[in-house]
Amino acid sequence: MDRKKHDPDHSKALEFESAFTFSPEAITMSDLNGNITNCNKAALDLHGYSSKNELIGKSALTLIAKKDHGRAIKNMKETMKRGSIKNIEYTFLRKDGSEFQAELSASVVKDPSSNPVSFMAITKDITERKKMEKEIENLAKFPSENENPVLRISRDYDILYANKASREFLEYWGCEIGGKSCKFCREIVAEAFEKESSFSWEVRFKDKVYSFFVTPILDAGYVNLYGRDITERKKMEKEIKQHSEELGKLVEERTKKLRDAERMAAIGETAAMVGHDLRNPLQVIYNTLHLAKKRLKSVPASQRRFLMETQALEEPLQTIEDSVEYMDMIISDLQEYSKPLKPKFVSTSLKKLIDSSISSVDILENIKVSVSVQPRLKAVVDLVLMKRCLINIISNAVEAMQEGGDLTIKTSKRGKDVLIFIQDTGVGIPEENMSKLLKPYPTTKTRGIGLGLVYCKRIVDAHDGSITVESKVNEGSTFTVRIPMKREVS
Repeated sequence: MDRKKHDPDHSKALEFESAFTFSPEAITMSDLNGNITNCNKAALDLHGYSSKNELIGKSALTLIAKKDHGRAIKNMKETMKRGSIKNIEYTFLRKDGSEFQAELSASVVKDPSSNPVSFMAITKDITERKKMEKEIENLAKFPSENENPVLRISRDYDILYANKASREFLEYWGCEIGGKSCKFCREIVAEAFEKESSFSWEVRFKDKVYSFFVTPILDAGYVNLYGRDITERKKMEKEIKQHSEELGKLVEERTKKLRDAERMAAIGETAAMVGHDLRNPLQVIYNTLHLAKKRLKSVPASQRRFLMETQALEEPLQTIEDSVEYMDMIISDLQEYSKPLKPKFVSTSLKKLIDSSISSVDILENIKVSVSVQPRLKAVVDLVLMKRCLINIISNAVEAMQEGGDLTIKTSKRGKDVLIFIQDTGVGIPEENMSKLLKPYPTTKTRGIGLGLVYCKRIVDAHDGSITVESKVNEGSTFTVRIPMKREVS
């Protein structure tokens, strides 16, 4: 049987070792000559060391600033005499030589025969507390002359003191010197005595914001409140937050544009390659078809009529020709899409641009067109590209109103931008298709590959503008094109 398991002294030693090792307090052990024999991780962290081996065997004075060595030696002797000392302030040192303020409490460790064998010291960093005390000291200087409010409230919520700067606060809160404090002041006082430590409290006063530094004086039974105007600081914080949010949105927007540009470039490269590879065999089909028609024409009329009627060649040949032309159009779209846009900007009348775009579209007789454009409204655009964009959107609107409807085009100014609204009363766009509308290849048409609106978006993006869509099924759609009114002309 292991006797150590039942040895009370051994159990106590294990408990002490565990408490020593895992304590959040910085603990250092030293022999009666003041040489370090052990320390825990909290002590290593406090002084900036990584290993016990860096400290064991060194004098405990290594951790204390030279200016405090005399007091430290004197207090070590006092500890030996009295058995312990508490909360002695020293300037301590880190491994890198930097100084910090801390409190040290030490006691003598004795053996079972009550003979002193070592010292145990607990060190507590008080840097933040010192800063707080300094701030209190500065705030408390000449409270009667202080331009910021200074108050003293008792544990029983009586207002014991208020300097001149705090009088308007008391009036605003409905209090007076010698009387009871207001409800929320009572809550602050109660919190201060409950926490037994200082804290800050912000309060709005008229059109300003004040921060009150609340300090309980426990022995005296009152709380001191030192106020200062932080209105400008709060404004700056709000502005910084706002700028940060705007910057975040800008970064997100630019990142999205970069990803879209990379995606478009990849699609464009693929489109150009596919278009090139398809056009060659397509040309062979077209040439062969042309040759077949030419040979048919060389056949005598009676035989040609017989072949056409008995072999039914006319309709298949026409179908092949139509399909070849349609495929050629798709390849042209692909190759056009893959080309980089290099807009040439000129100042132009929007009315002329819109009128020209409308006249280029075959509009059904059962569609009523309404145009409302300010005659003198101008924008700087690439005429060819922007006209193509508007033609595409207007054509889509017409296709959406095969049973007739209203096509409305109007413009307006918004800041430094001009908005072009193109509204139809057609079939509308299903909600599930809205998010994909301005992306390559999705299309609701029976023919085409869905590059029309994407190309419109590319054109508008090249103008540093934007294009948005609102739509309801069976009610119609509204496309809004935003472009800057002014920019450098090419």
